[in-house]
Amino acid sequence: FQVLHVTLLSIPILMMASHNLLQNFVALVPPHHCSAHTNLSWFQLSPEETLQISVPLDPAGRPQRCQRYV
Repeated sequence: FQVLHVTLLSIPILMMASHNLLQNFVALVPPHHCSAHTNLSWFQLSPEETLQISVPLDPAGRPQRCQRYV
């Protein structure tokens, strides 16, 4: 009885573990951009102005996605 009980409980537990891991790899990538350089803070610019200076724009006029890990 105990072996059957453990076996029947293990199947859904293993399926949930793989489902949780799967979410990390197939989830939607949110819109993001590179962070602005920290040495621009002494110019007293707003966050929007700092973003315009430090991040290039894509053809649609939005900040490009960051292609590097920070």
